[in-house]
Amino acid sequence: MEIGPFVKCPHPEMIEAIALAGFDFAVVDMEHTPLGPRDLYPLVLAAECRNLQLIVRVPELSEAHLKWCLDLGIKRIQVPHVRCDEDVKHAIAWAQFAPDGERGLCRFVRAANFSNSNVNAYVTQSNSAVRLVLQVEDRAGLDNLPHIIAIAASVDAVVFFGPYDISASFGTPGNVTAPQVV
Repeated sequence: MEIGPFVKCPHPEMIEAIALAGFDFAVVDMEHTPLGPRDLYPLVLAAECRNLQLIVRVPELSEAHLKWCLDLGIKRIQVPHVRCDEDVKHAIAWAQFAPDGERGLCRFVRAANFSNSNVNAYVTQSNSAVRLVLQVEDRAGLDNLPHIIAIAASVDAVVFFGPYDISASFGTPGNVTAPQVV
């Protein structure tokens, strides 16, 4: 089992401390914080310096948010509020280059070593390295869970449950131990 905390502040020292404390990963939370794309670069550098796997939870499922993270070299993206198979298909399409997806290709980004990487090697390596964490957080997502899991399994994605939003969707905000939530 791997363990890692959520990070809600833009300080690279926090990332280094998490790595030095022995955690396996850290989830940088852009959904419930004011963290923006410019805050990510120093956090990515700190994680790489200390060999810590970084997962970034984007604010929402959008092509732009995924692209910003992936072009920076982040390989683990957590997508909040996944409700249906269409959400999963969009996340996959925007995280993968053709022929596996529709991700926009720019060689002049950090992930491609600012064009120092061979373009074919960059595309192939990126498509095999990027992983999605699909966050199911409400009744609609739970109702569609079999479809979400089936598609997620086809691309080696992980399904993560957001218990607080699930509790709110069942009318028991914050009661994550309510029987219907469990």
